[in-house]
Amino acid sequence: MAIFSVIIWAWGVPLRYAQLATICTAQPCGDQQPTPASLTAFHGSGISLSLHASSTDTLEVVYALVFLVLAAVIFWRASQTCIGLLTVLLLTTFGASQTSSGATSDP
Repeated sequence: MAIFSVIIWAWGVPLRYAQLATICTAQPCGDQQPTPASLTAFHGSGISLSLHASSTDTLEVVYALVFLVLAAVIFWRASQTCIGLLTVLLLTTFGASQTSSGATSDP
């Protein structure tokens, strides 16, 4: 189950970038997806749409990788115990599920 969660998460990373790089004109918008109002604020601050998409996506990937690395260390050290395996499953699925679920839907 943990491996399946990581596969689904990895599949969604480029889709999430594409979602963050497009402007939402119809509701519902994805989490942190730019709207026309936020686009003017970005341009006023000197932030491009691609910079916003890449920085947000990078932060989400780093966030998930922290959980995945912790899960790998626990699996390496305590894979023979039930609580170790349960912790690995918890960390893996939590880290992989923190990306917007709207990223895997049609943009």
